[in-house]
Amino acid sequence: MRNKKIVRNLFCATLVLCSLLMANGSLMAQQNDWPLAKQAEGVTVYTKTPNEQAVSAYKGETLVNASTHNILTFLKNVDNFPNWLYSCTHASMLDKVSELEYYSYTISDFPWPMNDRDSVMKYTISKMSSGTVVIKLKSMAHKVAEKESLVRLTDFDGAWTLVPQNDNTTLVYYEGNIKIPTSVPNWVVSSAIINAPFSNLASLKKHFD
Repeated sequence: MRNKKIVRNLFCATLVLCSLLMANGSLMAQQNDWPLAKQAEGVTVYTKTPNEQAVSAYKGETLVNASTHNILTFLKNVDNFPNWLYSCTHASMLDKVSELEYYSYTISDFPWPMNDRDSVMKYTISKMSSGTVVIKLKSMAHKVAEKESLVRLTDFDGAWTLVPQNDNTTLVYYEGNIKIPTSVPNWVVSSAIINAPFSNLASLKKHFD
């Protein structure tokens, strides 16, 4: 009887150990999938190497000295985008469906000799019972007619996630996935998927510090 109990305990311990090893392996795999790209000024950015569909991905995070309410108000101010959003030279509200759904139009500066880019973006806001706020972004390329001098951003989705730490501190995550046309040089892609999230998060943090 005692031997059976020992075997049973060893079996349970083995199961627990295997579970821990699997969880640790999964975490390490996630970290390997998202190598650190840049860490400075209280901002951390991770990127993924483009896959066979030429989809680049990034995610960044920072701690902001502001409430989720104040940060959300700032992020919803589309007209203010050119003052802080990476490479943005023009922004306007296209359609405000409600306080939780709206569309924007933006123009972004691109290095010569490439044409500047424009985009139509749909924003959908969700508020969780925990206090976390998620702003989902989705490109809506065909909502507005394309302009001859600009190249339309057609495949992008991303999100801002605001996680309250206390009344005046919020952990902010910013992530995006974008399909890059093969005509865009690799050095432009590599630079943009690091600099865009870093600049956006650093500017947001600086605004409230």
